[in-house]
Amino acid sequence: MTRDQLMAALLTPEMSSLVLDCTSVSDLDVSFLQLLLAARKMGQARGSAVSLSAPAAGPLAETLARAGLARPGDGGKGWFDPFWAGGQ
Repeated sequence: MTRDQLMAALLTPEMSSLVLDCTSVSDLDVSFLQLLLAARKMGQARGSAVSLSAPAAGPLAETLARAGLARPGDGGKGWFDPFWAGGQ
């Protein structure tokens, strides 16, 4: 899904929730995290829930740790924000 497709989905009037599957994402950087956070914020502003289909793992979790948004090796409790654990 591209940035434009994601934003279009968020602007759909009948959309009440959007679940993002990031499990197969393998090549990402901090700009991808920014896009996910912007989508979440936009969804909240429109009264729509945006969440991940599964807790961040693999490259996504590694990028979160490098960005200072997670503590690696904390038994799944290292998320500073429940969004990254699959919450809203």
